[in-house]
Amino acid sequence: MFDEIVDQGVVKFSTFVQWFTFAGGWTFFLLQFFFLAIDRFFYVVTEYWLAEWSEAYDEGVTVVGYSLPSQGEDQGPWMIVYCVLLGISTAAVMVRTEWAILGGCRASSRIFRQMLEGVTKARMCFFESNPVGRLISRFTYDTENLDIKLTQQMSVVMIATSWFVASTTVMISIMPLMLLILVPVGFMYYKLQLYYRRTSVDLQRRDNTTRAPVSSR
Repeated sequence: MFDEIVDQGVVKFSTFVQWFTFAGGWTFFLLQFFFLAIDRFFYVVTEYWLAEWSEAYDEGVTVVGYSLPSQGEDQGPWMIVYCVLLGISTAAVMVRTEWAILGGCRASSRIFRQMLEGVTKARMCFFESNPVGRLISRFTYDTENLDIKLTQQMSVVMIATSWFVASTTVMISIMPLMLLILVPVGFMYYKLQLYYRRTSVDLQRRDNTTRAPVSSR
């Protein structure tokens, strides 16, 4: 019986590339990027529209060459555009969420099929050197993480990245001097998250490897 091989350190970039490959490759990545861009774009446009609407307190304003009434007059044009922006933004959120879930389902399904095929086609010496509890843990707990937790986390990562890029772009476009603050803050955050990720990932690996003896009983 051999000890289980456990990786160390943070998750490698190649692991994320492999997940995206199983999720659909460049087609999945580009469409997800497109849906996220639409979501963030209309979110920023909606916020801009509300800011212009609040500016029209005493007198009308001009937005993109169109004259709009003040708040004391008919609010129909404001409401129509606002409802259209909300509708498009909501639809974009639903589409990018559903597309991320479908990609996660494809990735987990392909990974599970590869694992199942590898085990069923393995030689007898493989089963003699790997306890049953280890195999049960991989086909139960790890499969559950692939189906649910990993899909959710990858979706959150993509959404949070789009939020970060959109908010940073807006801040720098309005106040270019913010770049002088964001660079050192971003570097400090990167160093801190590396410390957390090393310990968190290793603890999760320890938890997974210690489940095998329990599952074999």
